[in-house]
Amino acid sequence: MRWYDEDEIGDAAKILEVLKEYELPILSSISRGLKNAYFLNKVTKDDCVLEIGCGDGWVGHYLRERGVRQVTGIDICPPAPIVGDIREWKSLGLSAQSFDVIIAFEVLEHVECMDECFALLKPGGRLMAEAGREAHDYLSLPTHGLAFGET
Repeated sequence: MRWYDEDEIGDAAKILEVLKEYELPILSSISRGLKNAYFLNKVTKDDCVLEIGCGDGWVGHYLRERGVRQVTGIDICPPAPIVGDIREWKSLGLSAQSFDVIIAFEVLEHVECMDECFALLKPGGRLMAEAGREAHDYLSLPTHGLAFGET
C-alpha cells in the first residue's frame, strides 16, 4: 500500500480510493478483534448460543472454529439460519429459557428487544451486547448495568 500526502487526502474521491484498498475496513477489523477478546472468547464449547442480527455470520463462524457446537443466528435478512424479527421469537420456533448466551452486537440501537433477550436466556445465562454508536450505547451508562450481564 502506498502513502498519501495531505493534498491527495483532501479530496473525498481519494479518500474512498484509499479505503477500497482494504478488504475489511481497519476499524471493523479492530472492532471484531476486541469483540473476540472481550466477549466471544468467554463462550464455552457447551454453551447454546443465539446471535441476534447475525449479518454475514462472522460471529457464528468464529465460535464454531473454537468448537462451540450450538450456535443459532437470527436476522431480518437472508441468509440467516432464522430469518425474522427477534420480537416474534415464539412464532420463529425459539423456546423460552433455551440459550446460555445471547449475542447482540450492534443491534440494540436498531430494535428494542431486551425483554425478548431475557425471556430466551436460561437462568444464569449471559447477554453479550454492544451498540455500534456510543450515543446509543445505553448499556455503558452506570445507571443501566454492564454490557456483559447475567440473568
